[in-house]
Amino acid sequence: NNNTSNISTNTASIATNTTNIAALAAEAGVNEDRIDTLEGFHTFDYAAGQSITVPSTTYSSVLSLTTPSRPAGTYVLTQSMLYSLDSTGDSAYFRFTINGGSTWTEISKEPKDTTDLTPESFSKVLVHPGGVFDIEIQSRKEALGDVLTIYDINLFVERKV
Repeated sequence: NNNTSNISTNTASIATNTTNIAALAAEAGVNEDRIDTLEGFHTFDYAAGQSITVPSTTYSSVLSLTTPSRPAGTYVLTQSMLYSLDSTGDSAYFRFTINGGSTWTEISKEPKDTTDLTPESFSKVLVHPGGVFDIEIQSRKEALGDVLTIYDINLFVERKV
């Protein structure tokens, strides 16, 4: 009978569709897991500051960033700023730490003109074992009578791998 044949054909089609739906659902679950992994892979933490006049010849903090705990991986740390120093014979000093002050990287620059806005940036690739970043940028001027002003300072750390 035709109806019985149609029912058998439809039952077989339903079984095939059910198998296909189960396979697609499993694949969607794998893709969802991959997306969750990628979302956890990329992290971007930053701090930004406005204008600050550096008060002393002794280092003082101009910007800091403490991140939440971050997974182990390769990160890029970048700091950037504009600054002016009203002296051509003295230097502006900047230093930063990524470990709460245990070690420092120091940079000094002597401006060519007293009216220059000087860009300063530094990037460093870090292989991070995991945990918190405790980053601080400090600055000082060489001579007490100089005026060192920092504009638009930025600091960010981004996971790459």
